[in-house]
Amino acid sequence: MNSIKIEKGGISFLKNMIRLHPLIDEFLQDNDKEPSWDGDIILYSNEDLKAENILYRVPAQVKGKNDGSLLNRKMITYPVEYKHLRNYFNDSGVCYFVIIISNNGRKAAIFYNALTPIKLQSLLEGKEDKKPDQTKNIPLNRLRDNDEKELFKILWQFGYERSEQGAKEIVKKSIAYDDLEKIDSISVTTIVTDPEEILQNITAGEICLFGHMADSDIWLPFKYETQINMEHFRCEMVNKTFGIDGVPFYDCFKMKKSNKNLFIQLSDNLKINIVDNTISFIPLSELQQIIDDLKFLSAIQNGKYFSVDDKPVCIYGAIQLEKSVQNAIKVFKQLNDAVTEFKICIEKRWDELTEIDLNALNELVKIYKGRIIPKTGVYAWHMWWWQGKVVPFFIAVNDKGKVSVENGMHFKYFRIAIIGENTQYDVPAFMLFKKDVWEKLYDVKKNFMIEAVKKYEMNAITKTGYERLLLDILSAYDTTRNENYYDVALVIIDRLLDFDPNDNYSKVNRLQLIKRKRSLSEDELLELEYIEENANEKKLLCGINILLENKRKAEKILDSISEKDREIFRTYPIYNLLKI
Repeated sequence: MNSIKIEKGGISFLKNMIRLHPLIDEFLQDNDKEPSWDGDIILYSNEDLKAENILYRVPAQVKGKNDGSLLNRKMITYPVEYKHLRNYFNDSGVCYFVIIISNNGRKAAIFYNALTPIKLQSLLEGKEDKKPDQTKNIPLNRLRDNDEKELFKILWQFGYERSEQGAKEIVKKSIAYDDLEKIDSISVTTIVTDPEEILQNITAGEICLFGHMADSDIWLPFKYETQINMEHFRCEMVNKTFGIDGVPFYDCFKMKKSNKNLFIQLSDNLKINIVDNTISFIPLSELQQIIDDLKFLSAIQNGKYFSVDDKPVCIYGAIQLEKSVQNAIKVFKQLNDAVTEFKICIEKRWDELTEIDLNALNELVKIYKGRIIPKTGVYAWHMWWWQGKVVPFFIAVNDKGKVSVENGMHFKYFRIAIIGENTQYDVPAFMLFKKDVWEKLYDVKKNFMIEAVKKYEMNAITKTGYERLLLDILSAYDTTRNENYYDVALVIIDRLLDFDPNDNYSKVNRLQLIKRKRSLSEDELLELEYIEENANEKKLLCGINILLENKRKAEKILDSISEKDREIFRTYPIYNLLKI
């Protein structure tokens, strides 16, 4: 076929395609002699095709080729002279078309490459020594089904990328691999709506990724090579159970699909590569999630298939876990046994643990395994530090050398009792703690403490222990402002008053609790004045005047008592109100 007819036929075929779409018009010349370009394609936002509704102007170059063997290809290459590529780069890009025409001229296929500035930068980089008439083979993709709607999407994306990539100076600053650590977010804009197609276009470099440079607060495009060599994932949250052989282990999971792999992300720590049947386990999350993942890993060795909502989805072969994973299962099992036995909550993420934290967890396992023993005698307290707080452990050794360990908050095997004349009365284990322990106590479980206070008997023998516990907890509240302590103190004082409603010390202690939250009412002040009129114990009178805000009188009473009693009084929480 004559070369002029081939060129005209190619442009004519593209023009007919453009005419089919209501939002595209063209200004393409048949057998155009303009250097490097054949004209422009215009995209509009309205079918009236008025100038004020122009979206993008797309410079275009159209070539025709008579080769029927290429009609059904998905991709072809075409030689383009470097002088033209440089012109396109200086003009911020071109949409390059090659129209393949059958030998009889009755069939045609459109191939294209939207040569954005980023793509042209890639084609020209390191080619400065190439002579103008030398050529570069560029790849061109076939327009799917010769569909005018697909053509509009291609032209729209090119127009957008051309306007955003713009000046050569921006392209020169484009993001390479070494710059990835400098960006804090990534964005992409496209007219395409199908997630699968978006991922394919990003991977192919047809849609450009932009990164925000944190230090300079500017958005820059990714280099073409950087983008197409990255693995891009499409993530989808699946709200279905995931398990083994129909037994669910997870309530939901993420599917991460890329051009190369398909991952099932079960947690921050654990993902399965479905393509190559491998498992990646890296501890990152809180301990409980790690333990749940390890249970799954243990079960997977004896299973046959993965299941979603109890239905088989993938049969897997024999999976031999790496030695590092097997070791991790043993280590974390011991740690989990320790925190379960001692009822300790470890909430810090594993990837945030410091060396001090890891040493503390190793120490906890040693405590659990009975490797820490009293230095003298048969029992001792051992303070385990975690995150600047303590968990008191009571360690005892029997006459056979067996070590027993209890979390001091709640004894499971030992009993703490106050002995009366003819009997003994159990009390909460934490009654042994003093103010300094309460101030540093880790993971205060309010409900457990309240249940323990209510569980054991209040009587004339145990009353003193509860009074001491009340004062220690209230003192710790003044230091830490831990509301759990205040709530427990309220329960203790209620029990003391239920046992002896006429006890003046308990009445004053109840009122000092109230005083920490609000001013005392008129009736409460009258109650204090009545107690004062009938009291003669100086420490009680001092406390009453503190609550009545008679500070001068309170200090005078305090000065009148012995130095020993004065020092003791200053340890009471009510003395804190005198200093306000």
